[in-house]
Amino acid sequence: MGDVLYFVIPCYYDEDTLLVTAPIVLEKLKSLIASGSVDGQSRILFVNDGSTDGTWETIRRFHGESEYFCGVNLARNSGAQNALLAGMDYAQRYADLVITMDSDLQDDISAVDRMVEEYHNGCDMVFGVRSSRRQDSGFVRLTSRMFYSFMGRFNPKLIPQHANYRLMSKKAIAMLREHDEESFFMPVLVTSLGLKTAIVTHERFPRAAGTSNYSFRRRLKLGVDAMLSHTSAPVKLFSVLAAISLLLFLGFGAALIAVSVRDGAFHLPLCFAASLSLVCLILNVGLRILGEYLYKILMQAKKRPLYQIDTVIESSRDSEIKRTGSP
Repeated sequence: MGDVLYFVIPCYYDEDTLLVTAPIVLEKLKSLIASGSVDGQSRILFVNDGSTDGTWETIRRFHGESEYFCGVNLARNSGAQNALLAGMDYAQRYADLVITMDSDLQDDISAVDRMVEEYHNGCDMVFGVRSSRRQDSGFVRLTSRMFYSFMGRFNPKLIPQHANYRLMSKKAIAMLREHDEESFFMPVLVTSLGLKTAIVTHERFPRAAGTSNYSFRRRLKLGVDAMLSHTSAPVKLFSVLAAISLLLFLGFGAALIAVSVRDGAFHLPLCFAASLSLVCLILNVGLRILGEYLYKILMQAKKRPLYQIDTVIESSRDSEIKRTGSP
């Protein structure tokens, strides 16, 4: 009996998109089963993220037509990251490995074969990375570059151009779920697990059908969550502002002294500028210190695990036990 694979695909107002996506993913799953790469109990799991159109009815119809389709219907819209978690939580009861992907099939599904191959080579996580974003608008490409460049400075483990397309083993999911956090950015969180990983590059194609429901507002919220949840960069910005304030204070102070000595009179505008710079310096230093305290409180409140065990060697049996849950 081989390893059971579950595709986890979150859906949000994707009634039309699923009509194109479902048959393509089903064909890929059947080819993996036929080749012996995965077990015949593998499934395609759609997660309806609170859509009020015909998305859930479409999923139910697919389930009635083929045993390979199953679905989870969320009571309300919880966001793409939480929808992924809901699907992974359900899938790990039955699956040995899970592949998460977007419903629009912009990520090349042929990369799945290489992902599964890397899994069989011992990788617990395989990241799908876009080789280019030519199909996206110029604005999306620009903001994406800016985001990955900014986050990469403070999170070196972040993989540029990787989003939701990834393979995770049961063990990787169990370790991920030890992070009990309300706000998170999964592409950063999964790279912190310390497991064996691989990268598979792939092309990015136009949407299979319909238009994107991922508005600029939702992208912005996801980016803000990523920065506030996984980096103290916004706090460190006050250090930069403090340094600028210090330079301004020294510059205006030196100019005030030089002008006062030269003219033999007190120069009020320069005095005001130097005083304002000093006040900004004090405020920015204070906000930097306060921000560090608040960030430490935030990290403590998230209750991230202090350590995570990959493998245990029991001396009594001299054998390795691969963990798939909490220690």
